[in-house]
Amino acid sequence: MAANIFYGHKTVTTAGTPVQLTSTDFRAYVVTIKALAANTGDIYIGDGNVSNLNGFVLDAGEEVTIFVDNVDTDVYVDSSVNGEGVSFIGWIDRGILYKDE
Repeated sequence: MAANIFYGHKTVTTAGTPVQLTSTDFRAYVVTIKALAANTGDIYIGDGNVSNLNGFVLDAGEEVTIFVDNVDTDVYVDSSVNGEGVSFIGWIDRGILYKDE
């Protein structure tokens, strides 16, 4: 089976407003999300309803690795401070790169 990686950065423009980790339409097996070292507030990881009340909290430099089916619809990021964000890297199987295939 051929494998592929994906990676990037995501910024939360407005604190309190969750954003998709990525809008790329593919299935992922695993993704590691790391709060940027320059962040001054908390990052919250969860689904489309993530907030400071229910999200998995990351301080600057902390990371979490999760297994997901659809990274574009399953993983959202929020922050306590405008303009802060995360970096991410994950692994996909090219055989299921796009959900419509």
